[in-house]
Amino acid sequence: MARMWVMFLTSLLLVMTMNFYAVVREPELVPIEELPEYPMETVKIEGILTSWIRDPYGDGDDRIDMQVMDKNDGYTVAEVRWVKNGYINESNIPAIGSIVYVEGEIVEWNGSIWLQSSGRGAVYAKAGAEVTPTWTSLSELARDPLAFDGESITVEAYVGKSIAPNITRQSFYLQDNPSYSNADHMLYVRLEGRMMDQYEAGSKVRLTGWVLFDSRNLRYQMFSQSSTLQILHEAGPAQLRWSANAMSLSYDVGKLVTIDGTLQMEGENLMLRGPTSEDVLCAIIDDNGEPPLDEYRENWTGRLQWSDSKATICMMIDLGEQPEPDISTDGVIPLDYIAMDPFLYANSSHTVEGWISNPICPDYLKGYVQDAPEYTSGMIKLRIELSGERSKCIEAGQAVRMIGTIVWDVEDARVIIRISEINLTGPTPGYATLTWGETYADWRWEENKIVKIQGIIEAQDNGTTQTLRQAGTDRSICLIGDGTEASQFGDDVPTLDWRGRLILENEMGGTSSAWVCLDIRGHEQTWA
Repeated sequence: MARMWVMFLTSLLLVMTMNFYAVVREPELVPIEELPEYPMETVKIEGILTSWIRDPYGDGDDRIDMQVMDKNDGYTVAEVRWVKNGYINESNIPAIGSIVYVEGEIVEWNGSIWLQSSGRGAVYAKAGAEVTPTWTSLSELARDPLAFDGESITVEAYVGKSIAPNITRQSFYLQDNPSYSNADHMLYVRLEGRMMDQYEAGSKVRLTGWVLFDSRNLRYQMFSQSSTLQILHEAGPAQLRWSANAMSLSYDVGKLVTIDGTLQMEGENLMLRGPTSEDVLCAIIDDNGEPPLDEYRENWTGRLQWSDSKATICMMIDLGEQPEPDISTDGVIPLDYIAMDPFLYANSSHTVEGWISNPICPDYLKGYVQDAPEYTSGMIKLRIELSGERSKCIEAGQAVRMIGTIVWDVEDARVIIRISEINLTGPTPGYATLTWGETYADWRWEENKIVKIQGIIEAQDNGTTQTLRQAGTDRSICLIGDGTEASQFGDDVPTLDWRGRLILENEMGGTSSAWVCLDIRGHEQTWA
């Protein structure tokens, strides 16, 4: 009995110790720029307090919103929403320019991200580490604008929209956060004088000007000359998140943005698809290039614009300005290494390179990758399974670089690579030429591949079927068209080049035999 009491007390002490550790342990100190990598986690940051506002919506809420800037790069800012802080007056809040520590949970909602802090000790200043600002904080201006009325001040903040070159007069907002949805203060600026270069929204600037009250719009604004505008940090594209709704996207119209996704053709519309079926953004290519369809990239860069013709927000994509495909050539595992010892690589993710052996099409996203462009010259061929959806086929002979998990299929006793990312690294293979002198035994190697052949189109069975016939002979194959071929019917039709996919069709002619057919749907013809 005594032994049982000892065990009980020991377990109770262990539970109390674990609870005590959970309460007193310090959250991990993370750089401000890495906050998106810790969703829903409690972390700690260190930075310079640049701005704050109490009860931002004026509804009596016990909340203070703060902007904390990375003290190392002087640009990256985290929004802090501090609730239940217990402060009676504003004199207890750390001074602007103080280096502060903030503990809280990272929250991401509707395209915005912030640090949610709770309790009086969640935000505190670092002792003896105060920075004296050489500029006027937007929160100082907001608390007592009359004190600055008619005065010349210098502010450091972020531009809310792109600053265009070669314009005599332009206006924009200065914000205390690069992101509109995370900003606590905005100052309207009228800028006179031409800028030589364009600067994207989110760029950090230092600007001197006069603060005056605008009676018409009932607001204070700043009048400045372009000669006083100093670029402290030139911003790149703003990072969009698929969690943002249409209202949030409207704040970024006109901005250069970047987002991950896959370009797909849906009917006549080009769309950028995200990780779920609801994640979709209209895309418009603003040059004559051919978009890399069905290729996932971590960064698609473009400018958000409202499209009147599509009645939605679209991303204007310049193909010449896109970064290179994301899958690195570092650490590529040769296919023969995997074939010789598959269990060495099983159940782990690797990068592989090769050539597609047979077309992989949207209705069946499985196939093979081999170690040579030609089917007959390859020595290694491994099974692959693609994830997600595709709108076009990956043709045979297409060079690819892929990231996938290597697994051993016990039932079929073979290696399978389950692909999560794929880049088409080489040119799209062209159409193989078929000749009428070959037999089906020769043509069968081209089954499901894109081919071209010369022939004359004819109608059979009272116009219910179409065939391609070799001129001067009775050799023919069936033709599956899209309607454009109707223009080539006639008494004296010429022999033309026809492009399409060579398939076996089991539903032709009402018989049980399969027909060799050329499917020209979706293929551009030279005579069209």
